[in-house]
Amino acid sequence: MPVLVRGYYALGDSTTPVRVGAAAIALNALGALGLVWPLAESGVAAATTVAAVAQAVALAALFSRRLAPLAWRTLAATAARAVAASTVMGWAGWLVLRAVLPITGLGGRLVGVLAPLVACLAVYAAIYAIVGGREVRSLWGRREDAP
Repeated sequence: MPVLVRGYYALGDSTTPVRVGAAAIALNALGALGLVWPLAESGVAAATTVAAVAQAVALAALFSRRLAPLAWRTLAATAARAVAASTVMGWAGWLVLRAVLPITGLGGRLVGVLAPLVACLAVYAAIYAIVGGREVRSLWGRREDAP
Protein backbone atom coordinates (compact mmCIF):
# COMPACT_ATOMS: atom_id res chain seq x y z
CA MET A 1 0.00 0.00 0.00
CA PRO A 2 2.80 2.51 0.64
CA VAL A 3 3.82 2.11 -3.01
CA LEU A 4 0.33 3.14 -4.13
CA VAL A 5 0.30 6.15 -1.83
CA ARG A 6 3.73 7.22 -3.09
CA GLY A 7 2.47 6.87 -6.64
CA TYR A 8 -0.30 9.35 -5.93
CA TYR A 9 2.10 11.76 -4.27
CA ALA A 10 4.57 11.45 -7.15
CA LEU A 11 1.83 12.47 -9.56
CA GLY A 12 0.78 15.43 -7.41
CA ASP A 13 -2.41 13.95 -5.94
CA SER A 14 -2.20 14.05 -2.17
CA THR A 15 -5.92 14.25 -1.42
CA THR A 16 -7.02 10.85 -2.77
CA PRO A 17 -4.84 8.76 -0.42
CA VAL A 18 -5.99 10.85 2.54
CA ARG A 19 -9.67 10.48 1.66
CA VAL A 20 -9.38 6.75 1.03
CA GLY A 21 -7.37 6.38 4.25
CA ALA A 22 -10.05 8.21 6.24
CA ALA A 23 -12.73 5.94 4.77
CA ALA A 24 -10.61 2.90 5.69
CA ILE A 25 -10.30 4.16 9.28
CA ALA A 26 -14.08 4.56 9.47
CA LEU A 27 -14.60 1.07 8.01
CA ASN A 28 -12.11 -0.36 10.49
CA ALA A 29 -13.80 1.32 13.45
CA LEU A 30 -17.28 0.21 12.42
CA GLY A 31 -16.08 -3.31 11.68
CA ALA A 32 -14.22 -3.57 14.98
CA LEU A 33 -17.27 -2.37 16.90
CA GLY A 34 -19.48 -4.84 15.12
CA LEU A 35 -17.14 -7.81 15.44
CA VAL A 36 -15.53 -7.33 18.86
CA TRP A 37 -18.47 -8.85 20.76
CA PRO A 38 -19.04 -11.97 18.70
CA LEU A 39 -15.36 -12.63 17.91
CA ALA A 40 -13.41 -10.82 20.67
CA GLU A 41 -9.83 -9.93 19.61
CA SER A 42 -10.21 -11.88 16.39
CA GLY A 43 -13.01 -9.53 15.37
CA VAL A 44 -10.76 -6.50 15.72
CA ALA A 45 -8.06 -8.26 13.67
CA ALA A 46 -10.60 -9.22 11.01
CA ALA A 47 -11.91 -5.66 10.80
CA THR A 48 -8.39 -4.31 10.43
CA THR A 49 -7.61 -6.80 7.67
CA VAL A 50 -10.81 -6.03 5.77
CA ALA A 51 -10.20 -2.28 6.04
CA ALA A 52 -6.59 -2.60 4.85
CA VAL A 53 -7.58 -4.75 1.86
CA ALA A 54 -10.42 -2.38 0.98
CA GLN A 55 -8.04 0.58 1.17
CA ALA A 56 -5.46 -1.10 -1.07
CA VAL A 57 -8.07 -2.16 -3.64
CA ALA A 58 -9.67 1.31 -3.68
CA LEU A 59 -6.32 3.05 -4.11
CA ALA A 60 -5.28 0.67 -6.89
CA ALA A 61 -8.61 0.92 -8.72
CA LEU A 62 -8.66 4.71 -8.55
CA PHE A 63 -5.02 4.91 -9.60
CA SER A 64 -5.63 2.61 -12.54
CA ARG A 65 -8.73 4.46 -13.67
CA ARG A 66 -7.46 8.03 -13.23
CA LEU A 67 -3.70 8.01 -13.58
CA ALA A 68 -2.05 4.91 -15.02
CA PRO A 69 -3.66 1.65 -16.15
CA LEU A 70 -2.59 -1.37 -14.09
CA ALA A 71 -2.15 -4.93 -15.35
CA TRP A 72 -5.15 -6.34 -13.44
CA ARG A 73 -4.86 -9.86 -14.82
CA THR A 74 -1.24 -10.08 -13.74
CA LEU A 75 -2.10 -8.68 -10.30
CA ALA A 76 -5.01 -11.11 -9.90
CA ALA A 77 -2.85 -14.07 -10.91
CA THR A 78 -0.15 -13.05 -8.42
CA ALA A 79 -2.76 -12.63 -5.68
CA ALA A 80 -4.28 -16.05 -6.45
CA ARG A 81 -0.84 -17.69 -6.23
CA ALA A 82 -0.17 -15.93 -2.92
CA VAL A 83 -3.54 -17.01 -1.49
CA ALA A 84 -2.95 -20.63 -2.55
CA ALA A 85 0.54 -20.68 -1.06
CA SER A 86 -0.64 -18.93 2.12
CA THR A 87 -3.46 -21.42 2.60
CA VAL A 88 -1.17 -24.42 2.33
CA MET A 89 1.42 -22.64 4.49
CA GLY A 90 -1.17 -22.02 7.21
CA TRP A 91 -2.17 -25.66 7.32
CA ALA A 92 1.47 -26.76 7.40
CA GLY A 93 2.26 -24.38 10.25
CA TRP A 94 -0.77 -25.56 12.20
CA LEU A 95 0.16 -29.23 11.72
CA VAL A 96 3.77 -28.66 12.80
CA LEU A 97 2.65 -26.63 15.82
CA ARG A 98 0.29 -29.41 16.90
CA ALA A 99 3.11 -31.92 16.54
CA VAL A 100 5.52 -29.95 18.75
CA LEU A 101 3.03 -28.71 21.37
CA PRO A 102 3.59 -31.67 23.71
CA ILE A 103 7.26 -30.64 24.12
CA THR A 104 7.73 -28.74 27.41
CA GLY A 105 10.36 -26.49 28.93
CA LEU A 106 12.38 -23.69 27.40
CA GLY A 107 13.61 -25.94 24.58
CA GLY A 108 10.03 -26.90 23.84
CA ARG A 109 9.01 -23.26 23.62
CA LEU A 110 11.89 -22.55 21.28
CA VAL A 111 10.95 -25.51 19.08
CA GLY A 112 7.30 -24.41 19.29
CA VAL A 113 8.26 -21.09 17.70
CA LEU A 114 11.02 -22.08 15.31
CA ALA A 115 9.63 -25.33 13.86
CA PRO A 116 6.36 -23.84 12.56
CA LEU A 117 8.21 -20.74 11.35
CA VAL A 118 10.73 -22.73 9.32
CA ALA A 119 8.01 -25.05 8.02
CA CYS A 120 5.85 -22.10 6.96
CA LEU A 121 8.71 -20.37 5.14
CA ALA A 122 9.70 -23.54 3.30
CA VAL A 123 6.15 -24.54 2.39
CA TYR A 124 5.20 -21.04 1.18
CA ALA A 125 8.29 -20.75 -1.03
CA ALA A 126 7.79 -24.24 -2.46
CA ILE A 127 4.06 -23.91 -3.13
CA TYR A 128 4.44 -20.42 -4.58
CA ALA A 129 7.12 -21.67 -6.98
CA ILE A 130 5.02 -24.74 -7.89
CA VAL A 131 2.00 -22.59 -8.80
CA GLY A 132 4.15 -20.44 -11.06
CA GLY A 133 5.27 -17.58 -8.84
CA ARG A 134 8.36 -15.87 -10.15
CA GLU A 135 8.88 -13.45 -7.30
CA VAL A 136 10.40 -16.00 -4.91
CA ARG A 137 13.20 -16.63 -7.40
CA SER A 138 14.12 -12.95 -7.29
CA LEU A 139 14.87 -13.35 -3.59
CA TRP A 140 17.72 -15.64 -4.54
CA GLY A 141 19.05 -13.19 -7.12
CA ARG A 142 18.04 -15.16 -10.21
CA ARG A 143 16.66 -13.23 -13.13
CA GLU A 144 13.58 -14.57 -14.88
CA ASP A 145 15.21 -14.49 -18.31
CA ALA A 146 18.46 -16.14 -17.17
CA PRO A 147 19.18 -19.62 -18.58
